Amino acid sequence: MPDPMLRVDFGALQHASDSINTALRRLRGDLHQIEREAAPLVATWEGDAQQAYYARQQAWTKAADNLAGMLSDIKGALDQSAIDYATTERDNRNRFI
Repeated sequence: MPDPMLRVDFGALQHASDSINTALRRLRGDLHQIEREAAPLVATWEGDAQQAYYARQQAWTKAADNLAGMLSDIKGALDQSAIDYATTERDNRNRFI
């Protein structure tokens, strides 16, 4: 039978939040690096090839921004959960003081 008690691992919440933050920085950094490295090559393209690249770049930038937004929302929820659980824990402890 499952344990009905809710157990919160504050360290795990913080670790998850930190991991998401690291992933967000890496995602943004990798995209900027790709754009910097591709720029000299793309500058040599003309017409349809260049336009196709820019269209694809816009699509992946939009997808990355959407992913970053979702990850930021999840990180915010984790951070708020940690605050809420800590507040509840403190309030419960203070009832016995």
